[in-house]
Amino acid sequence: MKYNIEQIFPRHFFATAKEVGFDRTEMEKILIEFDEQMESVITKVREQLPTNFPKHIADSILSGLHHKAARLKKGWD
Repeated sequence: MKYNIEQIFPRHFFATAKEVGFDRTEMEKILIEFDEQMESVITKVREQLPTNFPKHIADSILSGLHHKAARLKKGWD
């Protein structure tokens, strides 16, 4: 089954992990690590963009990334 990025939530990661026999605790650790590193990644990406890269495009992409990452902290039940 394919999902639109807007329809992917933590429960999908946990369901897939369970389906393939991947430990839920390990999946939780991955999601936590992803969240903990997100701000640093966004900062590094922004710093590495060419100086002439359109700010409004960078802001849109990076704020979208931030929003999607924040969603991974919710709905772990």
